Amino acid sequence: MLAFIDDATRRILYARFDFSEKSLLFEKGINHILKAHGRIGRLYVDNGSTFVSNQTKRIVETLGIYIIHSKPYRPQGRGKIERFFRTVRQSFLRLIDPGDIQSLEQLNMLFSNWLETEYHRKIHSSLGVTPLEAWLSKCERIKRMDPFIDIDKMFLHQTNRRVYKDSIVSVNGIAFEVPSVLIGRRVGITYDPKPPLNRIKVKYDGKDYGEARPVDLYANTRIKRNKNFTGEIESIQPENNQNKTLGGLL
Repeated sequence: MLAFIDDATRRILYARFDFSEKSLLFEKGINHILKAHGRIGRLYVDNGSTFVSNQTKRIVETLGIYIIHSKPYRPQGRGKIERFFRTVRQSFLRLIDPGDIQSLEQLNMLFSNWLETEYHRKIHSSLGVTPLEAWLSKCERIKRMDPFIDIDKMFLHQTNRRVYKDSIVSVNGIAFEVPSVLIGRRVGITYDPKPPLNRIKVKYDGKDYGEARPVDLYANTRIKRNKNFTGEIESIQPENNQNKTLGGLL
């Protein structure tokens, strides 16, 4: 389980069980918090690979979020999130019969119900009030995101790829066909990392060359190409397109 806890109020801003520890789950949590709760000033996380993806670093830096990594072998720095995980084990997981859980979605639904009806409404020993009450008492300090910022667009991944002689670039093991004029060029790729990956946007030298979709390998082999092409790519016109939070893994 990945969870984000508000440092001041102990409210859980995002938490979800999943089958693996992936940076995409971490990014999804940040995305949710920005939309539902507002700006994040700092993220205090451990040193797991989930939190050190180059794509994630670029995204949070663009959003002005500072990621602070706890020191190795010092669990004291993660005490609040670790205390929450212990509560989850003792008060939620211990009462569940694994045989009754039919899917990950069902587990997360049960967990969300427990989170909102039990955890957030129970007096916290360190606060003297419930996490929900603590959150509401400080709600005037929440800074909302600028409504003109496209948050989902900020979470698109970016990479660079060289175009093969058959007009193909590979992204996450999937082949995409781009305009043949880009053969041999190193192009910029922007894409939504959430599966299924079925389209990418291509740029070269600041120009937009539109979207590319997974290649039809059979059709691709039948395309005639000029092997002696020496034209300049610039002569081709492109297509016109239009507060501190703690994160942890249980």
